Amino acid sequence: MKRIILITIIFISGSFSIFAQGLYFDIGAGIGKSWAKIDGKDVAKAFNLTGSNIKEDPTLDLGLKIGYGPFEPFPIYIVGELGFVVTTGTITPSDANYNFTSFIVGPGILFYPVPIMQLGLSLGYSFVYTNFYSPPVDKSKWHPAGFAWNISVGLNIGGQYNSILIGAKYFMAINNVENNKKLITSMIGGFVKYSFRHKPT
Repeated sequence: MKRIILITIIFISGSFSIFAQGLYFDIGAGIGKSWAKIDGKDVAKAFNLTGSNIKEDPTLDLGLKIGYGPFEPFPIYIVGELGFVVTTGTITPSDANYNFTSFIVGPGILFYPVPIMQLGLSLGYSFVYTNFYSPPVDKSKWHPAGFAWNISVGLNIGGQYNSILIGAKYFMAINNVENNKKLITSMIGGFVKYSFRHKPT
């Protein structure tokens, strides 16, 4: 029994050590500009607020990736991504405002054409939280069905394992919302992340 426990501990420790040797991890935030369309219309027209103007707020982007690599001799890392983009705005002169928070959960691939440059692509399942407030109406709802992708380019600045990743990204999510309408949110912006990775030898 003691041998089985000891072998199990050694196996788990060894597996963790092997995984840690190829661990990739990054986490960070970004800011940019976003656009939202519902069935091809801007938000004001989609909610029948004709003659209104939209003032879009800066878009917040948060996310993390975790995975394994590189798969030598290729500088490629396979990752999973969890992230979200918050699109908000105010519709004048009606004093209405909206919030679309689009999530992405799915696999991705990172490629380093040169040691300090990262190219990334993620594809995945998307769900979205929508909130629309136009006094006295306040509608909030989660919508589970959707698809999203994320394309990024960044520069790794730092040491052998720990570094800062600075770059730009393009994000898009397509979700079905109320009455089978299609909500498309897209965002372009910059980001700063903490990154941990094992570099190719």
